[in-house]
Amino acid sequence: ESRHEILRQQRFHQEKMAALGSMASAIVHEVSNPMAAIAGIANCIVDSTPVQLSTERRKNYMMVHEQAEMILNQAQRVGDIMHQMTTLTNRSSNLPELLDINDLINTTCRFVAYDQRFTSVHFDLRLDLTIAAVSAVEDHLTQILMNLFINAADAMENQPLDKPAWIRITTVQDDAHVVIEVKDSGCGMGPETLSQVFSEFFTTKPAGKGRGIGLFLCKELIESEGGSIVMGSTENIGTTARVLLPSASG
Repeated sequence: ESRHEILRQQRFHQEKMAALGSMASAIVHEVSNPMAAIAGIANCIVDSTPVQLSTERRKNYMMVHEQAEMILNQAQRVGDIMHQMTTLTNRSSNLPELLDINDLINTTCRFVAYDQRFTSVHFDLRLDLTIAAVSAVEDHLTQILMNLFINAADAMENQPLDKPAWIRITTVQDDAHVVIEVKDSGCGMGPETLSQVFSEFFTTKPAGKGRGIGLFLCKELIESEGGSIVMGSTENIGTTARVLLPSASG
C-alpha cells in the first residue's frame, strides 16, 4: 500500500506539472499580444525626442520618459516570468539526458521565488561553473530541487526577525560526482527526527502541510539516477541536504 501511494504521488506530480505547462502556454498566448502593445507604446514614448521645450515642459517630459521606461521594465519582467513558467513546466522526457545542473538550479530558484513562502528568503547561489553535466531525467531533478527548497522554506516559516532567512545552494565537482548542497538557516532537527527524515509517511508538519512523502520520494528518485543523498541538521541552526549525482564525464 505504501508503494502504491508513492507511485500515486509521483504520477500526481507529473500530471500537475503537465497541467501547469498547458496553463502557462495558454496564459503566455493570451498575454503576449496586449503586453507587446503596451511595450510598443511605452517604447515610442521613450524614443520620442522633444525639440525646443521650455524648462517646465522638459521637466514634465522627463518624468513621462522615466515612467515609460518603468513600464518597459515591468513588461520585460512579465515576459521573463512567463518564460520561466513555460521552461520549467513544459513536459520533459522520461528518459535520462545530459543536463546542466547549474542552469536547472537557477531556473528552479527563479520559479519558486514567486511562491509566498519564499518572500523573505534570500537565495545564495554558489555554483561552480566548471562542473560536468549529469545524465538524468530532468523532471526528477526538478522535483528533487523543489522538494528541498520548499522544506527549507517551511523550516524558516516562524523565523525570528533577528535571524536572516536564507537558502544556500552550492555545486562542486567531487571526483566522478557532481555534488549539490542545499543549506538553510531554519529551525533544524534533533537527532531522533533526523534519523527518520527519509522514512515513508514520517513528517513533523501539521495536518494539511505535509504527508511525509517528499524526502522519501527524493531519496528514491536520486537513487534511481545512481546517486545518493544525506542530511545533516542542528537544532536552531539549520539543515543541510547533500546530493551526489554521477557526472556524465565520470
